[in-house]
Amino acid sequence: MLDQILNSLGSSFANPMLSPTIPIAATVVFLALALLIARRAGKGRRLARIAQLKEETRINVSRGQLAATPLPELMRALADYRASGMLELVAPTESFSLYFLFGRIFHAQGAGVEGEAALGRALRLPDALYRFDLKTRLPRVTTIGTGIADVPVAEAARTR
Repeated sequence: MLDQILNSLGSSFANPMLSPTIPIAATVVFLALALLIARRAGKGRRLARIAQLKEETRINVSRGQLAATPLPELMRALADYRASGMLELVAPTESFSLYFLFGRIFHAQGAGVEGEAALGRALRLPDALYRFDLKTRLPRVTTIGTGIADVPVAEAARTR
């Protein structure tokens, strides 16, 4: 009986190998769903990692004041959890943007300077408000080289 129904609908439904569009369409739909699920899972893992950082270290990495959490300590916490995004520092007289990719700082700008000079001035801020933005578009420019970011953090930790 099933064969009769399939034959009445057409020969392409009776044998999917005769019509290659059915398996191809099914594959495209499957891959699209798999990609959507993978993207949502990745975003959820990043947000969960930041929430875990907040619980374990008692550091609010999303926003706060540098008086309560020194910048070197905040940068170390972001490095531990391989956070990606922009750390925005706003002081009464100047502001800085520090960009992180997988916990490593690669670009800093603000107050008319960028790179290591901007990072050095940001580390010397006595007090500022900070906000970490996970959803910001990261710049393509790299102004802080590998290994250089660790030196100012270590120096700033000693001078505080």
